[in-house]
Amino acid sequence: MRERRRPPCRWAPQEQAGHGARMRPMTGLALLAWDGGMLSYGLDLAREAVGRPARGRHRQPRAVLAAMLIDLWLLDEAEAVMEDASAEAVDEPAWTAEIGVLRARLCLATGRFDRVAEHAEAALATARALNDRDGRDDRDDRGDQDGRDHSDGRGGLGGRDASGLVTSGLTCSALSVLGVASLRAGDLPGAVRHMEREPARWSWGMPAYTRLRSELAAGRIAEARTGAAGAMGSLGGVYAALPRHTATLTGEPAAAAWLVRVAMAAGEPGRADAVVEAAEGLAGRNPGLPGPPVAADHARGLREGDAEALGRAVAGYADPWARGSAAEDLGVLLGAGGRHGEPAMESLRTALTCYGAVGATRDAARVRGRLRLLGERRRHWSRTDRPVSGWASLTGTERAVCDLVAQGLTNRNAAGQLFISEHTVAFHLRQVFRKLGIRSRVELARLAAQEDGDRDGRSLH
Repeated sequence: MRERRRPPCRWAPQEQAGHGARMRPMTGLALLAWDGGMLSYGLDLAREAVGRPARGRHRQPRAVLAAMLIDLWLLDEAEAVMEDASAEAVDEPAWTAEIGVLRARLCLATGRFDRVAEHAEAALATARALNDRDGRDDRDDRGDQDGRDHSDGRGGLGGRDASGLVTSGLTCSALSVLGVASLRAGDLPGAVRHMEREPARWSWGMPAYTRLRSELAAGRIAEARTGAAGAMGSLGGVYAALPRHTATLTGEPAAAAWLVRVAMAAGEPGRADAVVEAAEGLAGRNPGLPGPPVAADHARGLREGDAEALGRAVAGYADPWARGSAAEDLGVLLGAGGRHGEPAMESLRTALTCYGAVGATRDAARVRGRLRLLGERRRHWSRTDRPVSGWASLTGTERAVCDLVAQGLTNRNAAGQLFISEHTVAFHLRQVFRKLGIRSRVELARLAAQEDGDRDGRSLH
């Protein structure tokens, strides 16, 4: 029988306590191993922890196992584990909320964005209720149950105990998945709103794997909003944490390649190299898992302009969105300087198909723009019966233009966000004005704010 490898000594007991003193030790070690890049070992520990369930405020073993399975794109097994976890979570609201976040992540992976909101919003409501309750109840017994100091050594907890960290982590994770889902669906304003809903969600007392993954999501949204240079302000901690904390590279398959792309665009090649090194180290530590080597090929291929490595990534990814990302990178590489035009377009068509399969409309729009530059024209509209006026009459593109302009963006900036021409934005804006019966951007901003408020009110009922 294969001897299980033990984690390096840097996972010291005091670090485990600082990340959740009430966490079941085996589950805590599984998460620490995962965060440190020992994925096979962490998965073994999580499976073993499932056989020893314990009730309480700590993380649910089945939920931890399901999260790892989602990371590895073992979605059928993750779904089965979550079904068992749901039955086990009766009368445990923190566990129920965590399962809701995981279901949201599962829906994000498969492009069911409407269900992402359903599960994540339910998890947020439960986390808020728990936070309100613990704010009243836990002040009376803080420090009495285990005698430990729950601060992180930097004053990051502000006196909050482990239960407070659980609810903060749930809130942080739920908002992150909502933000990424909105971004992929082409709703950048919505993504920004999600990430700004609770400014106090960032806490240095959170486990690194929770905090850094959320910073990655915030960086994605910042990059979409202001470009690579703007994203670096959100991503400094993510880059600095490598290679010690690699959970950010496993939370989504193409994360390493995206971090490389942003670093290169921001003129920081050293950080790009560090990501490639961390991705390849992750693959080397987990030879039995198929995902890490594919992600490393993608990161290396992007950094070095290696078409063969990018081709292996396209063939190897199980996640359609990640496959689309690799195919897009390959198409851009092949099409650079006008060379390999048809192979470049074929790779971009593959990317378009992959993005379309998971409803990633923003990414699909970007790829259509790349295809247009290479000389290909595609129609991508569909006929839908709509009213002739009012909000319900707006098409998806018209609503996207409306949201961006209502935020104060110029036609040129809105065009950059939507990967269309400034002329096209002006055309859609005229249609919006006509359908809403208005004549100015000021009126549009006022109506959009009113509509958002009405929509939020309806969502509460």
